[in-house]
Amino acid sequence: MRKLAATVLCLVLLGLTAPAASAADLSFLAPSSAQPLRITLIGEGGRPIHFAEIQLLTPGLPGVTVARTNVNGQATLTLPPGQAFWLRVWADGYALVERSYVPAVDGYSLALTAEPFTATVTGIVRDQRGLPVPEATIELFREGYGLEATARTNELGVYSLSTARSGGEYILQAYAAGHRPVSQEVGSLDPTRLNQLDLTLTTAVGRITGEVVTGAAGTPVRNATVELLLDGWGPVAAVRTDRYGYFSLAAPPVEGGVYRLRVSRFDYETLTTAPFSLEEGGWIDYSGADRLVLNKLYAEVSGRVLDDAGAALADVEVHLQRAGLGTVQIARTDEDGRFTFREVTAGTYRVRAFPDSSLVRADTGWLQVIGGETVHANIVAEPPDVYDYGVAVLSGTVKNHLGEPLAGATVEVHRGSARWTATTDAEGRYDLRLDANLPDRPGQDPGTGYHVSVQVRGYLYTDQPVTEGDNPPSFLDLRKGNNVANFVLQPEKAAIAGRVVDDLGEPLPEVRVALHEEGRGKVAETVTDENGRYEFADLPVARQSRYLPVIAGEEYVSGAVGPDGAPWEPQPLTPAGPNHLVLVARPGATQFLGLVQAGDDRPAEGAHVTVFRSSDGMRFTGQVGPDGSYRVLVPAMPGEAYLVRAEAERTAVAAAPEVIRPGTDLGVLANLTTHVSAEIVGRVVDTGGNPLSGIPVELYAEGSSSPILRTVTDDEGTYRFRDLVPGRRYLPVAYDPRVGRSATAPGEAVITPLVALPSGETVWADIWLETAPAAP
Repeated sequence: MRKLAATVLCLVLLGLTAPAASAADLSFLAPSSAQPLRITLIGEGGRPIHFAEIQLLTPGLPGVTVARTNVNGQATLTLPPGQAFWLRVWADGYALVERSYVPAVDGYSLALTAEPFTATVTGIVRDQRGLPVPEATIELFREGYGLEATARTNELGVYSLSTARSGGEYILQAYAAGHRPVSQEVGSLDPTRLNQLDLTLTTAVGRITGEVVTGAAGTPVRNATVELLLDGWGPVAAVRTDRYGYFSLAAPPVEGGVYRLRVSRFDYETLTTAPFSLEEGGWIDYSGADRLVLNKLYAEVSGRVLDDAGAALADVEVHLQRAGLGTVQIARTDEDGRFTFREVTAGTYRVRAFPDSSLVRADTGWLQVIGGETVHANIVAEPPDVYDYGVAVLSGTVKNHLGEPLAGATVEVHRGSARWTATTDAEGRYDLRLDANLPDRPGQDPGTGYHVSVQVRGYLYTDQPVTEGDNPPSFLDLRKGNNVANFVLQPEKAAIAGRVVDDLGEPLPEVRVALHEEGRGKVAETVTDENGRYEFADLPVARQSRYLPVIAGEEYVSGAVGPDGAPWEPQPLTPAGPNHLVLVARPGATQFLGLVQAGDDRPAEGAHVTVFRSSDGMRFTGQVGPDGSYRVLVPAMPGEAYLVRAEAERTAVAAAPEVIRPGTDLGVLANLTTHVSAEIVGRVVDTGGNPLSGIPVELYAEGSSSPILRTVTDDEGTYRFRDLVPGRRYLPVAYDPRVGRSATAPGEAVITPLVALPSGETVWADIWLETAPAAP
């Protein structure tokens, strides 16, 4: 009876103290919430996770109850009134843990397991020899985002990336100056173990070394230019020899490419080696028995002119005559009868003296001249032996190098002080009546022969009649009767001409072409006409130099490559030859083209594209246009390897997934996608929906146990967090020290798991915060 009375009294008191309760309110039957919730948080291997923040939310109510785990991974939360709750756990390096919590079902003790949010990627970077590559850059790109993590190798070639998010698809790229970059697709990263990815960076270039010498003694040649030529392209590298004749040059090899070395120097012949191939990390050496030997280009011919008594003949005209050509240099003897001819190219020559006295026009006979030599030869001019063995007729024709008759040419015949002349007719014919100097009876002594020469304006002087086999004689011997001496004259000037075309054979106008003389360098320059034609006229034939037209300027690759892809060699100036060289021009820059998207639905206007050259670390940039297109011009370098990056404001660095190797292509395509950072915007409102200004708002991010950003609402109650990583989960929490925390949206009766932020999106999230109680 006493128990029943006590129960009735309690019910009456409850009704008195709860005026708002209805007669049907059964809340007193709910279990008591005074018992706390105890949580144990563990990670991989059962290890406790300490200092994690645990948030308890009540659906339909704004408050957030917060606790942190201790060193044992344990935390205790006092449960607010309610029957169902939502738990969120934020821990450094671990993925967000979310779940519903119903005390009546789950009890008051929970063990939660957190999976690692980040994975560790590590490995060793070595070269092709197995040696570590220090200071290599390692970059990890996440699909749908961009640059996720970056690191550099240490002196042992070891790298470690520990901030990459687990899951997702990745591309791992590595590069170092002087090495080929690598790009490797990586599947989902396992956060429970070390993800080891070892990489090999091969040397980016092939190297050629050697020595350049001259002469039998192997004298070093300093300041010689050594060019590396690629067939079908032209020069790809060049260097000069040092004081010891040593050179070392390198270039990124083209697979299957055919290379040659070309060596040149002032006063030396040009040397081109046999073809060879070049490999990445390979080494070719031209030293020892294989060293490169340059021959001096020019010789010197000197001597004296003497009379039959051995006395010097001063102020005598002396001609240096090349076999098959004619007079190429003229000098006069000094007071000692000495003469010297310099810059004489290799060939067969003789020196003829032209005394003004009754002496014959004697010569040295034919001399074989080699570059670098000094040839000494004296001339002895004697009085002629004159005999009369009857009348001889000398006739013949004078033609030019094209076989055309030359009218008006002067034919002169000399013997001592005697002189005869004739002029060719319209058909180039001439004839003269002279005394025969050869007897027609045995036992008679022959007389001195005749010096016959031909001269006409615009052609080289010559005294070399056409002969078969041997070089022409010094004098013509005439017998009684008819004698024939035909002459072919070479022009004083000749031209080198040709066309400049692209790789499809189309003529290229307005292209600069320079003419280089062997052993001298550039001597002239011109520009192609509208038909791609160039010409260098009025080149001196007598000089007997070799010439090479070369494409000049920065617009095209400098060099002289023929239609067959082989490099042209310096060309002799042959008057009768075509002297016509077609040069194939290749653009001096490789075009990198492509489209850059921002996310999936719009062009990344204003983004910057960077092309990274691996061999030397050079970078080349361009800007993305309104349509998303870009073009970056990179100096053409066959065999080079490149990485392409794109970056814009509020985006992570994006990368083309592959290493780009243009080879000898003129352009390459590389499309990229940048992922614009996201933002979270919202208002903090009270229970009546009124905005609250000056309220602190903190932003939690997955993988962190503490807020990563903080801000304060403005006069309209608005907060904003910018530049957030797409694909990551975030939670804004409003905090008023007078009423506590809140992360609940108005009317959010059912709390759902957080989702990753989409790229380039603005997510609106209002926060419902209880107003502060009125001051007493």
